[in-house]
Amino acid sequence: MARLLPVLGLLLFLVPLLGGRGGNAQISTLLVYLFGVWALLIVFAAILARQLYPADTPDQGADPDGGGE
Repeated sequence: MARLLPVLGLLLFLVPLLGGRGGNAQISTLLVYLFGVWALLIVFAAILARQLYPADTPDQGADPDGGGE
């Protein structure tokens, strides 16, 4: 899924081009669409990052018993 997120973003950003020049979409509508897609991609990336790297896993280099020497 992590590798598909940029591809999904690219496809969603290219959707307004499918309307062509003859479409009735206004510039303001297109800008709202692009901003919404951008915001959703950020949210999806944050959710994906939390799933890939859970916070409750111990660090690889940390001492498991928490003590010093």
